[in-house]
Amino acid sequence: MTATAADDRAAIRELIDSYALALDAGEVEECARLFAADGEFLVYGKTFAGHDGIAGMFRAAARGLHLTGVSRIAVDGERATARSQVLFVRAGDLQ
Repeated sequence: MTATAADDRAAIRELIDSYALALDAGEVEECARLFAADGEFLVYGKTFAGHDGIAGMFRAAARGLHLTGVSRIAVDGERATARSQVLFVRAGDLQ
């Protein structure tokens, strides 16, 4: 792996961390802007596309705590994909 590819993977890992922190803080628009304008978010077999689709899904979702785990990140030139483990604890379950 080249230094650039390693740097890209580290930057993507930081994006995943930023996603969890922004979403847990209720910063839906900030979280949606972490995705590319043509980005897609696949969860529970459903795909949400673009900033509006992704932000809408976040607004409708239950609030809680997102704990990120292992990520598989593939960098291919100017494009990348990531698949991550996330443990979600619903806000009502935190009490």
